Amino acid sequence: MTYLLGVGYQLEKPASTGPLIGGNSQAIPTGDVLSVMAGLSVVNSLDSQNAAAEAIEYRHGFGRFFDGTVSLINEGHSNLGNRQGIAAQAWIKNDFFDSRFSLGLGFGPYVTWNKYKENREAGGAQNVVAGLLTMSAAYRFADHWVARVSWNRVVTGYDRDSDIFLAGVGYKF
Repeated sequence: MTYLLGVGYQLEKPASTGPLIGGNSQAIPTGDVLSVMAGLSVVNSLDSQNAAAEAIEYRHGFGRFFDGTVSLINEGHSNLGNRQGIAAQAWIKNDFFDSRFSLGLGFGPYVTWNKYKENREAGGAQNVVAGLLTMSAAYRFADHWVARVSWNRVVTGYDRDSDIFLAGVGYKF
């Protein structure tokens, strides 16, 4: 038997009293945003090797709740090696506070090129298609400027899964 107890917080007040029918937000689609981000990459191993990471991301809004991104990611150089790649993700997201704050979940393929000192688990593979799962929050602090933080999980079929924590700024055009 399982029990679950939780507490929630409503990010926005409903526009009217009574039952809520449909959405309460007149969200503006994301549009097009080009972002640069930097942070930390941590390999999920016994030693949790880490390195500086950076990324460039292009985001396009496909409506109120859906975005798509294409990213160039450099996971940095740890003592295990380095990994870079190109990711394409589909996003489900929602906007709050007059479309100034956004929360989203993204997923998609991450085509990597690797250089590991030793990687028997991957069968010596240097180029791998991995999965990329991301949680992200963004705040539009000016008409064309957006601050974003993201937690990316790289999912591989071998022992080099990693977490990439990024923060940066984007320009909406």
